[in-house]
Amino acid sequence: MPKLKPSTEELENRMVSGIIEKNMIIQGLSENDLAKKLGVSLSTIYNWKSNPDTMSLFKLRMICKILKIPNWEKVQMI
Repeated sequence: MPKLKPSTEELENRMVSGIIEKNMIIQGLSENDLAKKLGVSLSTIYNWKSNPDTMSLFKLRMICKILKIPNWEKVQMI
């Protein structure tokens, strides 16, 4: 069976997850630390990482602020 190309939406979700993961490593934060700073559960963080579409814009902004994501990467996330 031929391998299917990922959809545009799936590629965008991977990009958002990758940017968040990369900046968590740079800042030295674990998923648990990020969850505590955002005031959400650890399962919510895992859900957002697998499906960023479920994340509200407010929470995405908070994540960008906590992780100090540069503006040029924020543009890629939107």
